[in-house]
Amino acid sequence: MDYKGSNVETLTHAKRVMLDRANKPFTALNDGPFRTSLDKMDGVFRKEVVSYRVSNGFLYKETAVRHFTDGDYNDTVTTETLHSVE
Repeated sequence: MDYKGSNVETLTHAKRVMLDRANKPFTALNDGPFRTSLDKMDGVFRKEVVSYRVSNGFLYKETAVRHFTDGDYNDTVTTETLHSVE
């Protein structure tokens, strides 16, 4: 039997849970130290997240910044082209 791309003889509840968890995509909001860091807000007035990606033969650096002031926030995102990649 094929279940979400995995060949299993018998699909039990435990196997289904394990395969569903394994096939769940990773995001910035998955549990772990990164999520914990994003959630910590005590005394924070600025938060930055930097991502690097390769696309269309170039290396890009994307920086997302959130500034907190007077109970509100302002977001900015900048993208820099760093280098061509072959």
